[in-house]
Amino acid sequence: MKTNTALIFLLLVLFSCEKDACPSNWTLYESEALEICYPDSWELNDSGIYGSELVIIDMLDAESSGFGKNVNIIKQHQSYFPQIQSLDDYATFSKNQMADYLEDVQILFFGKQKISNFDAYRTVMQANQNGRELFFVQFYFAFDDHYYVATFTTTSDDSPENKKLGEAIMESMIWK
Repeated sequence: MKTNTALIFLLLVLFSCEKDACPSNWTLYESEALEICYPDSWELNDSGIYGSELVIIDMLDAESSGFGKNVNIIKQHQSYFPQIQSLDDYATFSKNQMADYLEDVQILFFGKQKISNFDAYRTVMQANQNGRELFFVQFYFAFDDHYYVATFTTTSDDSPENKKLGEAIMESMIWK
């Protein structure tokens, strides 16, 4: 009887817990400001490398092809941009900055979109950087006196499934 009661109690506890926010074989990263899910096979670096808040990279892809598809997030204080008065202005500024920095830029989509719990802008583009044809998806957010840019980057010839995977990582973001 004690065994059955303990088993029933354990099952109640297990089934009353909230389900994991990430798909199976994915990892949940949590910080004070953000939650994001990514595949277990990818590596996360939140040391501030390259001026980012975090970088999540497919190292298997990087080792086999020399370029690893990745997601990175940067944070910039709004005071750095006194001429920018809104998320609309910042998104346009950032999109144009990418177009100036890269070569042969093709903007495939630019517009407002609801991402998890925040209004955002989304840009999808293809471009050339250092002789490599790349595909980018960027989300622009503004809150707590900061602008955030989340970017998924892969090669232009990457499979549609991998591009969807990158977008799924980006869309898993929850800002706190």
